[in-house]
Order: sequence, then C-alpha cells, then structure tokens
Amino acid sequence: MSIDLWMHFINFFKEVHINEDNFVERLRDLYARAVEIAGAEYKSDRLWESYIAWEREQNNPHNITLIYDRMLATVTQHLIGNFKKFEDHVKVFHPRDILEIDEFLTLRAQIIKTKNISAEHDDTSAPLGEVDQEAPPGLEAEEPPGTGVTNAASELVDEEEIQQLKKIIVDARKVMFEKTKEEALKRKPFEDQIKRPYFHVKPLERNQLQVWTDYLDFEIKNGSHERVLVLFERCVIACALYEEFWIKYAEYMEERSVQKARSIYSRACTVHLPKKLNIHLVWTIFEEKHGNYEGAVNVLDNLEQQQPDLLIVPLRRISMERRFKHDDKVEALYRGYIERARSPDMEALFGIRLARYYAKVLNDPIRSKELLFKLLADGNASLRVYSQLLDIAYQSTPVDEKLALQIFEKILADGNISSEDKLKFSERRLEFVEDFSLDISLIIEFYNEHKNLENTMTEGGKKRAGGSVDTTVAKKPKTETYAAASNGAATTAVAAQSQAYQQQPMQQYMGQSSMDPTGQYAGYSADWSAYQQQGYGYQSNAYGYGQGYGSYYGQ
Repeated sequence: MSIDLWMHFINFFKEVHINEDNFVERLRDLYARAVEIAGAEYKSDRLWESYIAWEREQNNPHNITLIYDRMLATVTQHLIGNFKKFEDHVKVFHPRDILEIDEFLTLRAQIIKTKNISAEHDDTSAPLGEVDQEAPPGLEAEEPPGTGVTNAASELVDEEEIQQLKKIIVDARKVMFEKTKEEALKRKPFEDQIKRPYFHVKPLERNQLQVWTDYLDFEIKNGSHERVLVLFERCVIACALYEEFWIKYAEYMEERSVQKARSIYSRACTVHLPKKLNIHLVWTIFEEKHGNYEGAVNVLDNLEQQQPDLLIVPLRRISMERRFKHDDKVEALYRGYIERARSPDMEALFGIRLARYYAKVLNDPIRSKELLFKLLADGNASLRVYSQLLDIAYQSTPVDEKLALQIFEKILADGNISSEDKLKFSERRLEFVEDFSLDISLIIEFYNEHKNLENTMTEGGKKRAGGSVDTTVAKKPKTETYAAASNGAATTAVAAQSQAYQQQPMQQYMGQSSMDPTGQYAGYSADWSAYQQQGYGYQSNAYGYGQGYGSYYGQ
C-alpha cells in the first residue's frame, strides 16, 4: 500500500532486470500489480504517472489511454491535473492510435452517420440511388462497422473528423471524471486532516485517531467495498499499534468473508500486537462463534505464553472449555492453576471457583466442600475460603446449620484472622442463629460471646488511642440479661436483612493489578472489606450490640 515502497521496488527492478529478454513484459506486469494494490491510495499519483511515462517510452499510446481510463475512475489527490494531462494526450495522437479498434470504428461510424444526415438535408435535389455511390470512404452501405478495418482507418484523413473524434473521446471520459471528482471532494476534508499516513512508534494524537475513525465510518456508509478495503489497509499502517482499528477491520470483513477476517486477526496478533490482550480475547470469541475450537485454544495458549501473569487468560480458557462441556479439561485446568499458584490469594481464587463449579455446574456439593476443607487443611485459611463454605451452607436446602456453625467456630478460633474480621463474623453468626436456629440458649451464648469480643475491641482501641482507658465513659449496667429483650424488640431488624444471605460471596476479589491490566476482573479486589457496608440496625434495638453484621456479602 506504500507508494514509496512500490516506487523503490520498481526502480530496483529496472536496474536489475533491464537486460533480460522478457524485461518489458515483466515490468508491465509489475506496474499493473502495483496500481492494482496501491493505485487507489489517495496520494498514488506518482505511481500512475510513472506507469504512463514508462509506456510513453515504449511508444504505446494505446496502453496509455487504458491507464488513464483506470486513473480517472480512481479518487486521487491530483485528479483534476490528471484529466488535463489526458486531454493533452488525446491532442497529440491520432484517434486510431489511442483507442481500441472497435471503439474507434464505432465512434467514426457515428460521425459519418451524422455527416450523411447533414448531407441529405443539404443536397435534396440529388437523384435517389446516388447517395450510396457517394458514400464516404470506409463506410459502404452493405458493409457493417468492423469489416475492412485497415482500409477504414487509413482513409481517415479529414481533419474535421479527427477533431470531432477527439472531442467525443474527451467528452466520454469527462463524464467519468466528473463523477470521480464529486467523490474526491467528499473525501478531501478527511484527507486534509490526516497528518501522518505512515507508521511511527510515536503515539498518534487523539484527534488523528478520531479522523481515521470518522473517515472509516463515512467510507463504510457511503463508499464501495473496494474503497473501504483500501482505506482500512491505509489505516492499519498508520494505526498499526491500535487494536481498535484492527478489530473494526476484522468485524467489517467478518460479514463478507470469515476466512479473510481470520487473516486480519492473525496479522494483528502475530505481527503487530502479539502482547495486546483485548484483540486476542476478541479473536477467541470470533473463533468460538464460528465453531473453531482448536483455533480459539491456540490463541489463548499463545497469549498465555506471552503474558503468563494475566489472570483473565486462564479464566477465559476455563470458561470456554465449560461452554464446550469438556468437564475433564475444566477440572484439569483448575487443578493445574491451583498447583502453580504463586500466592495464597491465587490458590484461593482458583480453588473457590473450582468448588463453585462442582456445586453449581456438576451439582456435587460434597466435592465442593471437600476441596475447600482441603485448602484450609493445606494452610490457606483465607477469609474467601471460609466465606465460600458459608455460602454453601446458606445455599443448601434446608440451610446447613451444622456446617455454618462449624465454619464460624473455625473463623473465631483462627489466630491469623484480625479481631476486626472476627467481630464481623461474630455478628454474622449471631444473625444466622437468629434467623435459623431453634435453640434459644445458643442465641444467648453467641450474644454473650459477641458482647465480650466487642468490649475487648473497644477497650483495646481506647488504649491505643489514648494510652489508657477513658474513665469518664458512662458505666454500663452491672447486670445485663437477655430477658430484657424478650418483649419482641429483639427481632425488629433481623428479618428484614435475611435476604443478604443470598448475595454471592465471591463475585469480587482480585482487583486491577499486573495480573489484570484491563480491569475486567477489577471487582475481584474489593479486598473483602465490602462486608463492612451498612448494618442491620442492631445498635438501636434492645440487644444494643453494635453495628449490623449481615452485610458481609454486600447488598
């Protein structure tokens, strides 16, 4: 598509092959190939002029006319000047030297017919039958145009006829030229704004990117398919490092040829953008949509080799295998990523997703619990793992009270979990038994444990803030019994918040980082402080135990 490269190549070819026997034919083929590929480029005038100049050296005016016919139908920067050069070309040569013989005879027949009609009007006294005898040379009454070609052409000596023929030749091309000029004027504003049509590693300015976008949209809406292709090829030279233009090109081509669209994705991802994430993911969707499973797998495998730290790549690969119902591969991939995890967080992420896959897709909650307990046994006592186990307990029908209380007990006994997190899970446990337990003594026990934990944290916070306990704080009543809450106020705010149990506990986790530069999985790093959202209103009821605790999963 680069005119400069084509010109250099043609000049090189001339220098190297000039002494070969078939040099003329090969160079003519090269010129034809060049204008076929790059001739529609807006600034391709130099290439066309070089082609014409060479044919002129070969003394071949007929071929020059054919080149002008193609050139005047092409939107180029100097279209008006090219038409003037064509007019000069017609003036210099005899019509029979620049036209196809059939076109020449057809045009000449029109002129002769016009002259005959004019002669009949001028010589009305001529006897009937003498018209045929005085017919102009080259046009016998019984001989149709196309016969006696040599004689007809040689007899064209009338200067008036020559000038008429030249005028007809120019006028016929002028119709095509005017139409092309109209199209060129529509595109001139876009072309004038393009400041860098060549490739450079320096980023393009934002307004330049917008010009290309607007120009492509205009051409897709108003231009021919050939012009759209030429403009896309020009665009991906200047914007080779911008994946949005490659995606736009491939999506346009997909409607017309899946194989050509695949070729565009391949050019972009293997040559220009081997490490760009988004276009690779779009390519995998394209391949999967068209049933090319192997192609989609290869794209993801190549991307994972280029960017081994991207979290989204293995997750997208696993999701694709699940859609193809390759259960064995899904499990094998999860297991592999768990074993190769570089941190406890990564291990927890893949372990939790595999557990969810067992429970929700394979309908095997037993294996799901076994996997999560194994993670705990292996030392990954992550709040995320605990929360997933709680989710399994909540989602069971009926609610698995034994499992939930077991997990709460493990959390509160885990020395690696902060006091603040323990307090929140203590609140959640108290809410859980309020909603699901039938044992009032269990509720009283957990309430007292929660108050002790809350008082311990309050006193510790005061000591850290002031160095000693503030003795001015109003003392609490010496006796505080659960019976004071038995009048019905105890459950005022609890029931309204039970729906919080249904929220997903593992929707957000990892956050935007070097593992996820695009932010597509940014929600994963809500760093599990999301459960500190608005409370359940317990601070105002008869229990009086602090902020609500049901929002760990978020609302």
